[in-house]
Amino acid sequence: MAIAKMQSGQTICQAGDTLKELFVIGEGSIHASFPGGTLTLQKGDVIGIHDIRSGIHSCTSTAATDAALVPYP
Repeated sequence: MAIAKMQSGQTICQAGDTLKELFVIGEGSIHASFPGGTLTLQKGDVIGIHDIRSGIHSCTSTAATDAALVPYP
């Protein structure tokens, strides 16, 4: 699995997208926006973990800084 390099401001996934893989944050920070708020995810957090049961992203995730993500199918 190749590490995905993201630039600040780049969208990783949109709310409503089908969950195809999880991403472990290796570097940087990610904003996860959802109705009612935004969370900031950091190194070691997993994008999409809370959406495993539904199979649909509930948040729009955007790189808050340059970031490195490790995909997990």
